[in-house]
Order: sequence, then structure tokens, then C-alpha cells
Amino acid sequence: MNKAIVYARFSPRPNSAECDSIEKQQWDIRRFAKKHDYEIVAEYSDAAMSGADADRPGLWDAIYALKRGMTLLIRTYDRLARDSYLSLMIQRDVKEKGCSILAIEQADVSKDNPESDLVRTILNALSEYQRQITRARTRAAMRRLQAEGRRMSHRVPYGWRRDPNDDTRLVIDDYEQTVIKRILELKTRGETLRGICSNLTAEGFKARMCEKKFNGRDVTVKGSWHHQLIQAVLTRASRQP
Repeated sequence: MNKAIVYARFSPRPNSAECDSIEKQQWDIRRFAKKHDYEIVAEYSDAAMSGADADRPGLWDAIYALKRGMTLLIRTYDRLARDSYLSLMIQRDVKEKGCSILAIEQADVSKDNPESDLVRTILNALSEYQRQITRARTRAAMRRLQAEGRRMSHRVPYGWRRDPNDDTRLVIDDYEQTVIKRILELKTRGETLRGICSNLTAEGFKARMCEKKFNGRDVTVKGSWHHQLIQAVLTRASRQP
């Protein structure tokens, strides 16, 4: 029997195809292996990790475990990667080990020939495009919810503050909105990020207080203007409709 390593990846997304569990993927692959005489010698997986992320322990452990002549079984090529360059790197590493990759739902394009290479390249590009579209839609949805006053994370964006009556919502901070307006004016005038910081300090604008740990305790300390904050404010402002 042909020896095989199984790899599955789960990355939470709004659409159901992306959200199939690792267990479901493994079950599909085991059934395929039994039908086509593959002996599964090990199974690896990465839970809640993006296909664009190169730092996936399960993936690289699976590739390391491959011995010459083995097959890496996956369900589809987007489980392997959702980045064209990363996908090609993985395929190259597997091939250099004298092994092959077989996507059980795309078996016709798992062959080692120019036609299959072309189709895999197209599939990788489409997968990467879909990932970028999903990210764009997610960012747009988050901006809409934030514009409606919904708090999307533990970090409160500059220009807003927590609603004292509802911790899940945000309310506009009038003082910080005034600061944002001044930041935009200074940027339009041609000031650099550090120049904007200097101007805000000279004009008496106070930076947001921030929390830091001191001797194991959370303490609130006086904030200061820094170019990363100014850049974040400008980036956020540029995305507003």
C-alpha cells in the first residue's frame, strides 16, 4: 500500500466551506485512503490558522514526517495554502523530498505534468483572491459596525470611548475627535508624523491616558504622542466613507 501523511487545516470564516472542521476533513481523507489503498501513517493539523500564514506547526511537521515515496493527502489545495507563493514553496519542498501531494477533491490536477501545474497555479491565484476579498469584506463590515458604535475588540479606537451604560458599544469622544480634526489639518499642511506629534504637544493637546503593568498591577499613566498613533489615526480616517 502507498504510505501517506494526512494534513488538515481549519480557519474560521463566515462561509461554511471554509469552516469545515478538521475532523470532517480527516474523515473524508481516511475514507478516500481506504478506497484507494493508502496507508495513513500519521495525521497533522492546524486549528484556527489562516492559509496565508507560513508559521503553521502542523503543516511543517507533516512535511518533515514525509519519507521518500510518501504522499501528503489533503482535501483541497486551499487547505495547504491560500497564498500563491507559499503554495509553490510547499509544493517544491515536498517534491524535493521525493514525495507528492494529492488533494482528494482535486485529484485530476494533482498529477505531475505541465497541464496540472497550470491548473494548480490558477487555483492558488483564485484562492488568494478569495482570501483578499474576504478580508476586505470583513474590514468593511467592521467599519460599518464601528460607525454604528459597536465595540469590535478590547482596544477602543482613538476618537471613541466605551459607553458607560453598555460595555459592548462605543460613543464618540468629543475631545479626541477635535484632536483628529487637528491631526488631519496638520497632515494636509505637509507635516511629518513626528512633526504632528510636536505640534500637538506644543499646542497643549493631551494624549490619551494608557494602562501599564507596574509591580504586577494595572496602573493608568499619562500618555504621550507618538508617530505610530498618528499613523493609525490617519489610516483609520482614510477608510471612513
